[in-house]
Amino acid sequence: MTPRRIALGAVLLSIIAALVGLLVGRSIESPADAALGAKAPPSGPITVPIERRVLSADLRIRGTLGATDSTEVTLAPSTIGSPDNVVVRAPAQGDTVNEGDVILVVGNRPVIALVGDLPMYRDLGPGDLGDDVRLIEEALGRLGYFTMTADDTYDADTAAAVEKLYQGRGFAPIGAPAEVTEEIGRLTGEADAAAKERDVAALRRAQASLKAARTKAGARLPANEVVLAPRLPARVAKAAVKRGSRIDGAVMTLGSEVAQIRSSVAEADRTLVKPKQIAQVELTDTGDRFSATVVSVASEPGTNGAGPERYAVTLAPTDAPANSFGADVTITLRVRSTDGKVLVVPAAALSLGGDGATRVEVVKPVDGQAGKDPAEDSAVSAQEAATVKVKPGLTAGGLVEVTPAEKDALKAGDEVVVGTADGTPTSTPVGGATGSSPDDGADANRG
Repeated sequence: MTPRRIALGAVLLSIIAALVGLLVGRSIESPADAALGAKAPPSGPITVPIERRVLSADLRIRGTLGATDSTEVTLAPSTIGSPDNVVVRAPAQGDTVNEGDVILVVGNRPVIALVGDLPMYRDLGPGDLGDDVRLIEEALGRLGYFTMTADDTYDADTAAAVEKLYQGRGFAPIGAPAEVTEEIGRLTGEADAAAKERDVAALRRAQASLKAARTKAGARLPANEVVLAPRLPARVAKAAVKRGSRIDGAVMTLGSEVAQIRSSVAEADRTLVKPKQIAQVELTDTGDRFSATVVSVASEPGTNGAGPERYAVTLAPTDAPANSFGADVTITLRVRSTDGKVLVVPAAALSLGGDGATRVEVVKPVDGQAGKDPAEDSAVSAQEAATVKVKPGLTAGGLVEVTPAEKDALKAGDEVVVGTADGTPTSTPVGGATGSSPDDGADANRG
């Protein structure tokens, strides 16, 4: 190919490339150009349909499921019990504790629950005197181990009953101290020797000493192996220890078998809660639900464990799930409700007219356009608007009960205006539309 032909071909290619670039540039539209050429969306009203339904206002508060009364359980120090404080068997929250139950095993030694109005504060054994001895004998009598009349003396009968208490639970009792056992052995030998020698005086002395020594023998009761509770049965309202842990302070809290829910309300909500009111309760952790009845509402703030500006509320649960003592709950109280189904609109649909009357704006398609899709026929965008005066009622969850001033002026399914597509206000909103109704003294949707 000659140089002249090569040059001519290069010129032709340059011309073709320039023409292609010109055509492509004309066919591409930038986003900015597209935005400038686009039509603005219609600025018509935003509407929602009127509903006909039951409207209710609920008060939600938090609380704790527990017992009507409770007792914190600690183990008293002991000089005769096991020094080991490692928990081998621990209670579980919600467990039922009856008199005579082993509620804890510490260092392979039992902790037994008995009923008594005094705490177990000392070790007990043969020869001890006191009201605490009487309480132990009364408890042993209720369990069928002590058949004598309870008194304040820990004697051989008491020791025998304590031995049966331990054996009945698979544990060996703490026996007499070594020095007492040795003394009994020595005196027994002296009595036998006196009998062989026919020394009547020596035999009588040995027998008298032996009798006195035996009063010190028998099963003893360590202070750290018995818990005296004011009343049983009870429930474990709180377990403070677990298997493998070491005891340091309280081991559990016992509550009565009668369950209760403790909660509180702010002053603004106090008048909404009344005794005998039915509540729905939900366990926070599991979602289990049950009902409860309001028992009392405090008249003064800061009582019964409530905060300084809150009023204590107590409820009695019905069929609370087992092992739920100590659980956190959410309580729902229906404080107000409409009598049957009513017309309901969003609070944003209410506005205030120049005459001070509350109203809603109802929008209907132009005659002949109902049922058509605005995307297919732009004529449907033409709508008729009518202002209807209403009387607002109960407010709950952003919805308001409305009653038209003129009968049949509103019905379920009518579209009411709640705003416009471009954000332009359609009317003056009602100041209290998002809060309480005119006759409702407090926001009924507090969490």
